[in-house]
Amino acid sequence: MGEILHFKKRAQPTETPSGKQENLTRLLKNAFRIVDAPVGEEIRSIFRLRCDIGLLFERNMNRFLLDQKLCGESWPYLCSRYVSRLIARHLNQKFESHYVFDFLEKGINNNEPQALQKGGDYCFIICALFGGREWRSIKKEDYYRMGAGCYAMFYSRTHEESAFLMSRHYEDIVKLTQIGIQML
Repeated sequence: MGEILHFKKRAQPTETPSGKQENLTRLLKNAFRIVDAPVGEEIRSIFRLRCDIGLLFERNMNRFLLDQKLCGESWPYLCSRYVSRLIARHLNQKFESHYVFDFLEKGINNNEPQALQKGGDYCFIICALFGGREWRSIKKEDYYRMGAGCYAMFYSRTHEESAFLMSRHYEDIVKLTQIGIQML
Protein backbone atom coordinates (compact mmCIF):
# COMPACT_ATOMS: atom_id res chain seq x y z
CA MET A 1 0.00 0.00 0.00
CA GLY A 2 1.28 3.49 -0.81
CA GLU A 3 2.28 6.16 1.63
CA ILE A 4 0.07 9.25 1.99
CA LEU A 5 2.08 12.42 1.62
CA HIS A 6 0.54 15.53 3.11
CA PHE A 7 2.04 18.75 1.87
CA LYS A 8 1.99 21.66 4.25
CA LYS A 9 -1.24 23.59 3.78
CA ARG A 10 -0.86 27.08 2.37
CA ALA A 11 -3.56 29.74 2.23
CA GLN A 12 -2.89 30.52 -1.44
CA PRO A 13 -1.04 28.80 -4.26
CA THR A 14 2.68 29.43 -4.11
CA GLU A 15 3.69 31.96 -6.68
CA THR A 16 7.04 32.09 -8.35
CA PRO A 17 9.45 34.75 -7.09
CA SER A 18 8.61 36.93 -10.08
CA GLY A 19 5.02 37.06 -8.81
CA LYS A 20 3.38 34.87 -11.46
CA GLN A 21 2.09 31.33 -11.22
CA GLU A 22 3.85 28.89 -13.54
CA ASN A 23 1.57 27.64 -16.31
CA LEU A 24 0.07 24.71 -14.43
CA THR A 25 -1.74 23.35 -17.48
CA ARG A 26 1.54 23.08 -19.37
CA LEU A 27 3.22 21.37 -16.39
CA LEU A 28 0.38 18.87 -16.01
CA LYS A 29 0.39 18.03 -19.73
CA ASN A 30 4.14 17.46 -19.50
CA ALA A 31 3.69 15.29 -16.40
CA PHE A 32 1.12 13.11 -18.20
CA ARG A 33 3.39 12.87 -21.24
CA ILE A 34 6.34 11.74 -19.08
CA VAL A 35 4.25 9.23 -17.12
CA ASP A 36 2.70 7.72 -20.27
CA ALA A 37 5.93 7.49 -22.26
CA PRO A 38 7.55 4.04 -22.43
CA VAL A 39 10.81 3.87 -20.50
CA GLY A 40 12.16 0.72 -22.05
CA GLU A 41 11.41 -2.51 -23.79
CA GLU A 42 11.73 -6.19 -23.07
CA ILE A 43 13.78 -8.18 -25.53
CA ARG A 44 14.14 -11.93 -24.91
CA SER A 45 13.26 -11.63 -21.21
CA ILE A 46 15.75 -8.77 -20.67
CA PHE A 47 14.39 -5.32 -19.92
CA ARG A 48 16.37 -2.51 -21.54
CA LEU A 49 15.97 0.99 -20.14
CA ARG A 50 15.56 3.54 -22.94
CA CYS A 51 15.71 6.73 -20.89
CA ASP A 52 18.14 8.32 -18.48
CA ILE A 53 17.77 7.78 -14.75
CA GLY A 54 16.75 11.43 -14.23
CA LEU A 55 13.71 11.00 -16.44
CA LEU A 56 12.84 7.81 -14.58
CA PHE A 57 12.92 9.69 -11.24
CA GLU A 58 10.82 12.52 -12.67
CA ARG A 59 8.37 9.97 -14.09
CA ASN A 60 7.93 8.28 -10.70
CA MET A 61 7.48 11.55 -8.82
CA ASN A 62 4.97 12.81 -11.41
CA ARG A 63 3.11 9.49 -11.30
CA PHE A 64 2.76 9.80 -7.51
CA LEU A 65 1.61 13.44 -7.75
CA LEU A 66 -0.98 12.60 -10.40
CA ASP A 67 -2.17 9.44 -8.62
CA GLN A 68 -2.70 11.45 -5.44
CA LYS A 69 -4.46 14.19 -7.48
CA LEU A 70 -1.99 16.82 -6.26
CA CYS A 71 -2.64 19.12 -9.17
CA GLY A 72 -3.42 22.47 -7.53
CA GLU A 73 0.04 24.01 -7.52
CA SER A 74 3.00 24.07 -9.85
CA TRP A 75 5.85 23.82 -7.34
CA PRO A 76 5.85 20.00 -6.91
CA TYR A 77 6.26 19.54 -10.67
CA LEU A 78 8.95 22.22 -10.98
CA CYS A 79 10.88 20.85 -8.01
CA SER A 80 10.58 17.25 -9.20
CA ARG A 81 12.17 18.29 -12.49
CA TYR A 82 15.03 20.00 -10.64
CA VAL A 83 15.53 17.07 -8.24
CA SER A 84 15.47 14.40 -10.94
CA ARG A 85 18.25 16.20 -12.81
CA LEU A 86 20.17 16.74 -9.58
CA ILE A 87 20.10 13.06 -8.65
CA ALA A 88 21.00 11.93 -12.17
CA ARG A 89 23.94 14.35 -12.25
CA HIS A 90 25.32 13.23 -8.89
CA LEU A 91 25.03 9.50 -9.44
CA ASN A 92 28.27 9.63 -11.43
CA GLN A 93 29.80 12.84 -10.11
CA LYS A 94 31.44 13.47 -6.75
CA PHE A 95 30.90 16.53 -4.61
CA GLU A 96 34.04 18.60 -4.17
CA SER A 97 33.60 18.43 -0.39
CA HIS A 98 31.67 16.36 2.13
CA TYR A 99 31.26 19.26 4.56
CA VAL A 100 28.36 21.66 4.15
CA PHE A 101 30.36 24.37 5.85
CA ASP A 102 32.92 24.32 3.02
CA PHE A 103 30.14 25.22 0.58
CA LEU A 104 28.84 27.93 2.91
CA GLU A 105 32.29 29.44 3.41
CA LYS A 106 33.01 29.43 -0.30
CA GLY A 107 29.61 30.88 -1.15
CA ILE A 108 29.62 33.63 1.45
CA ASN A 109 33.29 34.59 1.87
CA ASN A 110 34.37 34.08 -1.74
CA ASN A 111 31.09 35.41 -3.15
CA GLU A 112 30.42 32.25 -5.18
CA PRO A 113 26.65 31.73 -5.18
CA GLN A 114 26.95 28.43 -7.09
CA ALA A 115 28.73 26.99 -4.02
CA LEU A 116 25.58 27.74 -1.99
CA GLN A 117 23.51 25.82 -4.53
CA LYS A 118 25.96 22.91 -4.32
CA GLY A 119 25.65 23.02 -0.52
CA GLY A 120 21.86 22.83 -0.81
CA ASP A 121 22.21 20.01 -3.32
CA TYR A 122 24.60 18.13 -1.02
CA CYS A 123 22.23 18.39 1.94
CA PHE A 124 19.33 17.36 -0.27
CA ILE A 125 21.14 14.22 -1.45
CA ILE A 126 21.92 13.32 2.18
CA CYS A 127 18.30 13.88 3.26
CA ALA A 128 16.63 12.17 0.29
CA LEU A 129 18.91 9.18 -0.18
CA PHE A 130 20.21 8.59 3.34
CA GLY A 131 17.54 10.24 5.51
CA GLY A 132 16.76 7.15 7.53
CA ARG A 133 20.36 6.56 8.58
CA GLU A 134 21.69 7.89 11.87
CA TRP A 135 25.38 7.25 11.26
CA ARG A 136 26.36 10.89 10.79
CA SER A 137 27.19 13.19 13.67
CA ILE A 138 24.82 15.86 12.33
CA LYS A 139 21.11 15.21 12.82
CA LYS A 140 18.71 14.86 9.92
CA GLU A 141 16.87 18.02 10.98
CA ASP A 142 20.13 19.98 10.76
CA TYR A 143 20.59 18.86 7.16
CA TYR A 144 17.04 20.00 6.41
CA ARG A 145 17.72 23.44 7.86
CA MET A 146 21.15 23.81 6.25
CA GLY A 147 19.89 22.64 2.85
CA ALA A 148 16.90 24.97 2.84
CA GLY A 149 19.14 27.77 4.12
CA CYS A 150 21.71 27.22 1.36
CA TYR A 151 18.98 27.36 -1.28
CA ALA A 152 17.52 30.52 0.31
CA MET A 153 20.93 32.23 0.29
CA PHE A 154 21.52 31.09 -3.29
CA TYR A 155 18.15 32.55 -4.26
CA SER A 156 18.90 35.85 -2.51
CA ARG A 157 22.03 36.23 -4.66
CA THR A 158 20.76 34.91 -8.01
CA HIS A 159 16.93 35.06 -7.92
CA GLU A 160 16.81 31.59 -9.48
CA GLU A 161 13.29 30.22 -9.21
CA SER A 162 14.26 26.62 -8.43
CA ALA A 163 16.25 27.77 -5.38
CA PHE A 164 13.27 29.75 -4.09
CA LEU A 165 10.95 26.75 -4.45
CA MET A 166 13.46 24.30 -2.97
CA SER A 167 14.01 26.53 0.07
CA ARG A 168 10.26 26.92 0.65
CA HIS A 169 9.29 23.26 0.13
CA TYR A 170 12.48 21.44 1.11
CA GLU A 171 11.02 18.83 3.46
CA ASP A 172 8.08 18.05 1.16
CA ILE A 173 10.38 17.56 -1.82
CA VAL A 174 12.63 15.25 0.21
CA LYS A 175 9.57 13.10 1.01
CA LEU A 176 8.41 13.15 -2.61
CA THR A 177 11.89 12.13 -3.79
CA GLN A 178 12.00 9.24 -1.32
CA ILE A 179 8.66 8.02 -2.66
CA GLY A 180 9.96 8.34 -6.22
CA ILE A 181 13.00 6.25 -5.30
CA GLN A 182 10.83 3.58 -3.66
CA MET A 183 8.85 3.32 -6.91
CA LEU A 184 11.92 2.33 -8.92
